[in-house]
Amino acid sequence: MNTTRIVQIAAFIGFTVSSSLMVIIPIPGTGGIFTPIEVGIFVAASLFGAKEGALIGALSGVLVDLLSGFPQWAPFSLTIYAVVGAIVGFVANKRKSWAYIVLAFTLGGLIMVALYFLVTVWIYGFAAALASIIPNIVQSGFGGVGGGLLLKVWQTATTRKALSNS
Repeated sequence: MNTTRIVQIAAFIGFTVSSSLMVIIPIPGTGGIFTPIEVGIFVAASLFGAKEGALIGALSGVLVDLLSGFPQWAPFSLTIYAVVGAIVGFVANKRKSWAYIVLAFTLGGLIMVALYFLVTVWIYGFAAALASIIPNIVQSGFGGVGGGLLLKVWQTATTRKALSNS
């Protein structure tokens, strides 16, 4: 991994964590929070691939939980968002098309919802896990829409830059 890629990964972790910390909405009865963390993870994984997506997901997830006062979730978020980042990165980079990006974001969101459901059952019980499903679906949907918009802006900006340099 070269220096440029390390800086890009660090920048995406910084963006993902800082944007997530600006919007923290506690989810009553679940011990969890709503944040826009998927936006950064989905975009980064789509741009860089599975390995970098997993790294950005893992570090962003654990840092958001630790810095927002929800350390009980940190080990789970590290693992869950590593898996989400890897899957989104793998699927989105199978074929660089919007159909695969939408599929990747959808799979990533569903996996996040399912894994947090299982962890919430284990920590807080079935009722809390049920209560977490809708907010987690909304969070992943927000991540998909926000991530799609941000990815489109990124692609437009890089295309314009490439055209102006030719």
